[in-house]
Amino acid sequence: KEPSLLEKTDNYRDRVADISAEIDFLKTKSELEDLRGDLNASLTETWKRDQEIDIIQDDLLHTELENERLRNSLKHLADTDMVQRRGQLRLQEEREALLKRLVQAEADSMTAKRELSLLHGNIRQIRLRRISAVKTLISYLDNVKNYLLNVLRLRTKTGSLDL
Repeated sequence: KEPSLLEKTDNYRDRVADISAEIDFLKTKSELEDLRGDLNASLTETWKRDQEIDIIQDDLLHTELENERLRNSLKHLADTDMVQRRGQLRLQEEREALLKRLVQAEADSMTAKRELSLLHGNIRQIRLRRISAVKTLISYLDNVKNYLLNVLRLRTKTGSLDL
C-alpha cells in the first residue's frame, strides 16, 4: 500500500527537521572547536603572563634588596665621613656614585612595578575573556543538549531509535 499524502508530508517534514537539526549540530560542533582553540590560546597566554610576572617580581625583589644595601652603604659612608676628615674627597665621589646607582635602582624598581601592574591588568582581561568563553561553551553545550533531546523526541515519535 502506498503512503497517503498526509503521511508523505509528515515524512518529508521529519526529514527536513532531521537535516536542519544536523546542520545546526555541525555548526555548533565547529563553533565549539573554535572556542576550544580560543580557550587553549587564552590559557597559554595566561601561563606566559604568569611567567613574566614571576620574572619581574624576582627582578623587583633583587632591586629592592640592592636598594637596601645601597641605603646601608650610604648611611655607613655618611657616618664614616663625619668621623674621618681625611679622604673626604674620595668618600664624596663614592657617595655620588652610590646615589646615582640608588636613583637608577629606584627608577628600575618603579619601572618594574609599572610593568607588573600592566601585566596584572592583562591577566585580568585574559581571565575575563576565558570566563566569557566558558559561558559561551556552556550555551553551546545547552544547544547540543536541546538538539539531542529533539532528535530523541523525533525518533521516539517515529518509533525509530536509530541515531
